[in-house]
Amino acid sequence: MIRLLCKLGADINEHSGDGTYPLINAHDTKNDELFRLLLELGADESQYQKTIEQRAKKEREKHELIAKQERQEQERIAEEKRQEQKRIAKAKQNLLKQREHIAKYQKCISAGYFYTVGLKADGTVVAVGNNYFGQCNTESWRDVVAISADYHTVGLKADGTVVAVGYNKKGQCNTGSWNDIVAIASCGSHTVGLKADGTVVAVGENEYGQCNTGSWRDIVEIVAGNAKTVGMKADGTVVAVGINEKGQCNTGSWRDIVAVAAGFGHTVGMKADGTVVAVGYNEKGQCNTGSWRDIVAVAAGFGHTVGLKADGTVVAVGLNNVGQCNIGSWREIVAVDTLEGHTIGLKADGTVVAVGYNEHGQCNTGSWRDIGPFTEEKRIEAQRAEQELIKQQRRAEQELIKQSNEWVSQGLCKYCGGQVGGLFKKKCKACGREN
Repeated sequence: MIRLLCKLGADINEHSGDGTYPLINAHDTKNDELFRLLLELGADESQYQKTIEQRAKKEREKHELIAKQERQEQERIAEEKRQEQKRIAKAKQNLLKQREHIAKYQKCISAGYFYTVGLKADGTVVAVGNNYFGQCNTESWRDVVAISADYHTVGLKADGTVVAVGYNKKGQCNTGSWNDIVAIASCGSHTVGLKADGTVVAVGENEYGQCNTGSWRDIVEIVAGNAKTVGMKADGTVVAVGINEKGQCNTGSWRDIVAVAAGFGHTVGMKADGTVVAVGYNEKGQCNTGSWRDIVAVAAGFGHTVGLKADGTVVAVGLNNVGQCNIGSWREIVAVDTLEGHTIGLKADGTVVAVGYNEHGQCNTGSWRDIGPFTEEKRIEAQRAEQELIKQQRRAEQELIKQSNEWVSQGLCKYCGGQVGGLFKKKCKACGREN
């Protein structure tokens, strides 16, 4: 048929409407017999080769375009990943910076059993609440840079020594020989001190081994809970000794930790990314911190856990039988602490808010002012104010003596200047006192 058509004058190289022609059609349909016949009958092989080359070129261009698009997509994904990593790194860095800033304030408030302690920027210490053991007798303290409260109150002084008042049945206040201390923690019947070289000292009850910190090294933060001591190492790992009946000391797998807190039966760790882990007692949900984000400080109580967020708000989980978790309205908070049944927050303006159990007045911090990190300037300012007050008192005493002498010289009452009378005992007619 094809031979006949060619004899009748058919153009064997004629293009159809779609741009194809017999030889290329034979190629496309893989009809080798037809392909050879067409070549024998004079089909334009050069045209065929040109078509094949054009097709190959288009195929290469297509693959190159696809490869280019794939590279661009990969680059886009890689760039998004880099940007996300940068964002995460920046957020993490910001959290760490804020954590460092907040850490200074965390030392300035402490919740004890039914009492609250506050460190003023001038290095003095105020306290309200239960004072059965003398744990609130801090009025004479000076140059204090950090505080910790439980049944006893501990103060770290600027020179690295430690003072303590309150319950001392187990020797937990026997810190007089300590020196070179940079951080303190207290709980119940023991007290812990972190030394500048990263080692840890402890005094008090040791029934559960809570004071067995002698082998610890490279510690940068310490906290104390019920019969346990927890230390955060420079590499972000956490060690713990003491009672472990509910796994509250099982912190061995923790990594990337930047802060720790110890409650009555649970232990809390804040990670560098602002999330929070917890182990131990969880009967009241005090360890349910898995959803927390952007946390810059943590505190642990008897049955609840408190977290300070980067925006100055506060979250809490766990036991709330006396309102100790009612912190939802708090704003501009820079430090938090909690213990038995009350929670306290230090505001950026140096005031202190408190919620929870208040039978002993432990939440009566409304009048406190200037609570915050110790500064030498504030110490000097307070010292000058105290000296000026002493001068004023002396001047007032001298004026009173002078006035009294004048009254006596006039035969008047030396106390009030009133008229005196009587034969033997001269008694003031105004104030009734004898002269």
